Amino acid sequence: MNEASIACFGANSTICKDFLKNLHAAGFVGRCHLYVRNTSGFKEEINFLLHSSNRFEVRDYASFNSGIKYNLLLNFIGGGDPYRVREQGREIFCASLAYDQMLIDYLALNNETLYINMSSGAVREIEEIKFSEGSELNFSAVTMGFDNVDPYTLSKFSLECRHRMLDAFKVVDLRIYGYFSLGFDATSSFFLGDIYRAYATGSALKTTKVEIVRDYVGERDVFNAISCIYKHSGFLNRPFELYSMGAVKKSELINQLKLNVEYTDERVDYEPAKKRYDYQPKDRSLGRLNYSPSCDSFNLVKHVLVSIKSNKKA
Repeated sequence: MNEASIACFGANSTICKDFLKNLHAAGFVGRCHLYVRNTSGFKEEINFLLHSSNRFEVRDYASFNSGIKYNLLLNFIGGGDPYRVREQGREIFCASLAYDQMLIDYLALNNETLYINMSSGAVREIEEIKFSEGSELNFSAVTMGFDNVDPYTLSKFSLECRHRMLDAFKVVDLRIYGYFSLGFDATSSFFLGDIYRAYATGSALKTTKVEIVRDYVGERDVFNAISCIYKHSGFLNRPFELYSMGAVKKSELINQLKLNVEYTDERVDYEPAKKRYDYQPKDRSLGRLNYSPSCDSFNLVKHVLVSIKSNKKA
């Protein structure tokens, strides 16, 4: 992958920026185009992040075209904070489909190119529902029959349905259940946002007594998974689940991090719809491509929390 020509959609996302840091550190000598909607300010951020490397070029989506030869397409476009997903659900859904279509159109003219899409573990919950070939993937059709399923999950599900129907193309959907790194937004309304604020300030974590289980991977895991998929010599059109060495329970995080807790009977914001309490990957087939996770979920969370807290004090 070090000599590849790569296009990254959603390059200003935390996961993509972490991937780029690891790519640069690995001695990347290829070409990488970073596509974003608004290039203003992002060029300066990337120059700082990657030490002004001339291997990386920031572009807007309008400049993306099939005449540029890429070995690898990476789609990091996602929903972000849960509040934003709720407030801008339809826009997120439609934008995800539109950007994915740009990449699919590219594959139609460059069928040797590999496309890796960052998907979600939530897709597994509804993947048994299939769209008949040729059916239109629009907001009304996808939401029909789904209660309490957020637009982010629906968009990821729709993309995976489309990708499996296009089985002549090399498309992999990398399902990520939980991601945590130093680039994490400590003000977000994710579960780990609440965990961080309780850990950093000593304030009480407001939560229910209902146990939840989560699996978190870090930047090395995402980079290694993409590398393993890219190096695979065979044809791939399928999903893979990205996994750590082991999931972690909410009670373990509370007890081992020695957090103050305020238990409540009210459903807290990060508790998911459809009783998604045990949310961890079940499929380990990515290991057959020589993927190996870097650590377990608890140690990843602890390492990142300690590092972020230390950086805030510096």
